[in-house]
Amino acid sequence: MSLKGVGKLNKKEFKSVMKKELSGLPKDEREDILLEYEVHFSEESKKGKSEEVICKELGSPKELAKMYKVNVLIQEAEDNVSTNNILRAVLASIGLGLFNLILVLGPFLGLLGLLVGIFAASLGLVFVGLVLFADALFGPLNSAFVQMPYVLAIEPLFTGPLGVGIFAIGILIFILGIVFGRLIYRLSIKYLKFNLKMIKGK
Repeated sequence: MSLKGVGKLNKKEFKSVMKKELSGLPKDEREDILLEYEVHFSEESKKGKSEEVICKELGSPKELAKMYKVNVLIQEAEDNVSTNNILRAVLASIGLGLFNLILVLGPFLGLLGLLVGIFAASLGLVFVGLVLFADALFGPLNSAFVQMPYVLAIEPLFTGPLGVGIFAIGILIFILGIVFGRLIYRLSIKYLKFNLKMIKGK
C-alpha cells in the first residue's frame, strides 16, 4: 500500500506516529498492530531496503492508523448491533477522505431518510386508524383538531372497521420498517467493509 503525504521517516519515527494515532484502540490490538509492522520492517530489511524506503512503501502512518480504527469500529458495529455503533463506523469512514463524504454519507443518508419516511407513514396510519375507530365508538369527532368527512361521521358501522383496517396496515408497515432497518444495517456494514477494502487497494 502506498499513500501520499509521507515525509522521510525511519522505523522508530514511523512506529511512534502509529502508536500515537492508535491511542483510541484497546492495548492488545495496538500491540498486535505494532508487532505486525515490526515484523514487516525486519523482513524488508533482510531484502536490503533502508528504513526510509520501507516507510515510504508503507505510506502515511496517520492514514494507516485511521484505517485500523475504521476497521475496528466496523467490526464493533457488526458484533454489537446499535445505532450508535453504526453511526461511529460511518463517521469514521467519512474521515478517511473527502471523496468518502459522497461515497459513504450520501447512500447512508438516503437509506436513513427512506427508513424515517416508512416509520412516519406507519405512525400516521396508526393515528388515523385510532381516530376513525374512536369516532365509531364515541360519536363524531368533528372539532378544531379532527375534521371527519361527513359520510364517515354518520356511518359508524363503516368508520369502525375502516379504522381497524388502517390501524392494522400502519402496524404492518411499522413491522416492515423494523425488518428494513435491520437489512439497511447489514448492508451498511458490508458497504463500509467494501469501501475500506477499496481504499486499502489504492
